[in-house]
Amino acid sequence: MRWCVLAFLSAMVLIAGCGGSGGAPASKPVRPFFAMDTGTKDAEHPSAKSQAMMLKELGYAGIGGTGTAGITEMLAALDENGLGLYALYMNLRLEAEQAVFDPDPTSILAQLQGRHTIIWFQTSPGPFRPSGTEADELLIAAMRDLADKARPFGVKLAIYPHYGCYVQKVDDALRLAKKADRDNVGISFNLCHWLRGEPDADLEAAIQFALPYLQVVSINGADVDTDNWGRLIQPLGRGTFDVRQLLDVLDKHQWAGPVGLQGYGIPGPVRENLAESMRAWRKLNEPNHASKDSK
Repeated sequence: MRWCVLAFLSAMVLIAGCGGSGGAPASKPVRPFFAMDTGTKDAEHPSAKSQAMMLKELGYAGIGGTGTAGITEMLAALDENGLGLYALYMNLRLEAEQAVFDPDPTSILAQLQGRHTIIWFQTSPGPFRPSGTEADELLIAAMRDLADKARPFGVKLAIYPHYGCYVQKVDDALRLAKKADRDNVGISFNLCHWLRGEPDADLEAAIQFALPYLQVVSINGADVDTDNWGRLIQPLGRGTFDVRQLLDVLDKHQWAGPVGLQGYGIPGPVRENLAESMRAWRKLNEPNHASKDSK
């Protein structure tokens, strides 16, 4: 009996060390890294063209935009520089008897065809309480309607957990994504809002539960144990939270979706901030770079 147990454990060790045929270890996924436009605009970079040129020079894969205004100019600038529009951020506003996308993205869906753009959206609570369930059916009706319109164009939707919104926690987003029951509706994981709204939650458990629906992740430098947004959103590489922990979990599950850099409210020239964050991103993705907890 003891021999059988030892043989079983040995076999499990061998299996765990193999990432595919031939026993080769699984390679780390390569994830596109884009900059959210919360941190790409300033007096020196006011236009879509100037932002796209800067992002290309710094090594970003593209941008995450906001709303529908100026979408034609942004897409042209991105195409000219070989970059992608990875996400488009907007609001799903709750009212007493309906939920309304603001702005309504229906008119630009054709422009997004073939770009693999994800429409991610926060949920302004209106008359409803954050992390409630009373307005679920209103949100689901609006999500299903847009998801069905977006499917022919290959556009996906991702619910954006945002502190203070109706959907402010990962569990809230997962509940609604499951209820929506559309194959092009998923969720995003947003580090700063997770740290603010779920400071005691387990990171790996949150990601593992989210994985079947996880479409996009946003990161930034951040401090832990604070409710100060100036400390929760910093250039990547700063702060006491070890972002490598999050990337390690994504690596473990071979998640290879896009990762966006949150830059909301970070002071200073955007080019300097973006360059600093890109240096940190490259360091985080070095083959021998491990999280503090794994050392």
